[in-house]
Amino acid sequence: MTRSSGHTFQTIRKGFSALFLLCLSASLLSCGGGPQVASSTGHYLFVSNSNGIYAFSIQTNNTLSPVSTSAEQSLSGINGMVYVSTPGGQTTPTLYVINNGTTIDAYPVNGGSIGTPNTVNTSTSSCSGLSSFTAITATPGGHYLLLTYGSYVVAMQLSGATTAKSCNSPFSFSSTPSGIAVDCAVPTGSPCNVLATFSTTSPEPQLLNWTEGQNFGTSSTTLSKITSTPPYTLFSLSTTYFYLFSPTNKIVSSLLGSSTTSSPTSTQTIPSTSVSPCVDTLANQIYVPTSNGSIYQMSIQTNGSIGGANQLWSLGDTPPLNSIGTCAVED
Repeated sequence: MTRSSGHTFQTIRKGFSALFLLCLSASLLSCGGGPQVASSTGHYLFVSNSNGIYAFSIQTNNTLSPVSTSAEQSLSGINGMVYVSTPGGQTTPTLYVINNGTTIDAYPVNGGSIGTPNTVNTSTSSCSGLSSFTAITATPGGHYLLLTYGSYVVAMQLSGATTAKSCNSPFSFSSTPSGIAVDCAVPTGSPCNVLATFSTTSPEPQLLNWTEGQNFGTSSTTLSKITSTPPYTLFSLSTTYFYLFSPTNKIVSSLLGSSTTSSPTSTQTIPSTSVSPCVDTLANQIYVPTSNGSIYQMSIQTNGSIGGANQLWSLGDTPPLNSIGTCAVED
């Protein structure tokens, strides 16, 4: 090696050393093709507990970043939540919350920010007198809220975010439903499937046919092959599957929406007793809050398979989510 080439080698080595120290001191994780810094996906997870509603930004590295360390809205007694991007066909993203079972409150949502609520006006004659709500969901287009109260389920048509236009004739079950889900991803001209679950082993989950704008079918079908007790249900429009959760048995199962008399397609174990879960239909992710203040994430596939539980939050994190109630996803 000549002196000139040796000098060049030393210069190159010093250059690499300087670059390495620069990356290290600046904590530039992207240097050398390493892991990228997490950023927001634009999706938000809303979680309720005894203090109110908390918002979390869902990050690209599959973590949660709290929008605030305190509740965005102070409210206790939340029985259920659902996020609707186009209520009544209008682009006014809204988080609907069952407030102590008595009213449906509509919170305007802008990203992870939750605004001041308005109670949904149910003074129209076909919706008046409804109370004691236990569960809530919405149709994919946001034109209807499906609500359970007492032993009944009713479809409430929305006129904008805060007004009920009409309600159909309620359908009565033999017991009070604890979960409700709707599948409208069925062949054109076919009715939607409405699935109700109960907190006890009897009755077993019940399936109703329903066409938007009409009454429910005259009778329900018993899903006898669902052997566990799943008091909460979800539906993922992007996968055409119902997802059923059993908090007592700590399992989650998938059930094909177009063949609900079949056995579950996939089953996974939840590490802790679960409470009301929620689904990100665009990202194909299920979020499962648990009674010990944790939040787990499970991936779902188009064939109905469910990934294992990945813990995203624990009671020791800030804010601590003791007494978790339910959740919803802004997607």
